[in-house]
Amino acid sequence: MKWGLQAVSIRFGSRVALDAVTLPAEPSEVTVVVGGDGAGKTTCLRALVGAIEPDDGTVRRPSKERIGYVPETVGLYTDLTVEENLAFSAKAYGIPRKEFRQKAEALLERVDLVNARGRLAGQLSGGMRRKLAVGIALLHSPALLVLDEPTTGVDPLSRADLWRLISSAAAAGTAVVV
Repeated sequence: MKWGLQAVSIRFGSRVALDAVTLPAEPSEVTVVVGGDGAGKTTCLRALVGAIEPDDGTVRRPSKERIGYVPETVGLYTDLTVEENLAFSAKAYGIPRKEFRQKAEALLERVDLVNARGRLAGQLSGGMRRKLAVGIALLHSPALLVLDEPTTGVDPLSRADLWRLISSAAAAGTAVVV
């Protein structure tokens, strides 16, 4: 197993959130975590990206700089424009300006946000926000992409666009966990 969880257990007080969960995350594959409400899916993903540490078991993941993560809440800066959100993330990941310009332009085209580059993220539709968030998570070409419910509240056309984006990341060698 390249990345993933091996017999991971997490407890919040007396409540067991994960009990010896194993979840592989292999390069060039999309792994989907399925379960009912309260089953521990988000806890599992948060452990995988290092947002919480397990009580037991092993987590294998690349360095934080090589992880792309989109939480269920999307995590955009709503008072920044689409382009400013991209630029902020590029700076945080140390992407050189010239490389950023090329990547950002290609990404805006892939997620169909070219005409929205100057709009505030808070003024985007739910589908546009999701596409932007996934695009930002992919901007630095992560080894591991973790997406918590990436298509929730997204219209069917945007959902198809998102899945194309996600599958193309896997085809390029990224390990994807949804």
